[in-house]
Amino acid sequence: YIGDATGTASGALLASVKTAVDPIKAYGVFINYLPGVGVPINWTVAIGLNPSGPNYGTLSTNTGILVNSMKNYIANLGIGVNFVRATAEAALLAIWGAAGSNDLTSFSTTIPTGDVTMTANQVAVPGTVATA
Repeated sequence: YIGDATGTASGALLASVKTAVDPIKAYGVFINYLPGVGVPINWTVAIGLNPSGPNYGTLSTNTGILVNSMKNYIANLGIGVNFVRATAEAALLAIWGAAGSNDLTSFSTTIPTGDVTMTANQVAVPGTVATA
């Protein structure tokens, strides 16, 4: 399955990938080039800021840099990879928590209320991503 930033692929993208892969694949190997399906992930988190963190001044008025990290996490999951809340929280805390920049004291997902399961042709794409 092939997907762009929206999780799907145009005919032109599919043709481009086929043109790049066909000359180097093993003889006799059949590859079916199919578009992926984008599944928007709406992700809202409650955060606690560390007043001693290096980005406290910025984050206390604008959490845009944190939201961008959250969007990047979703965008990099890959086709068929589930959005698992605990794994996502751990990844962001590794960047922004005590093991990273130490800007966050807490980071807890409120939306979605459970993990989001992808099928083999689905890819998570950022939906509404926010801090609350």
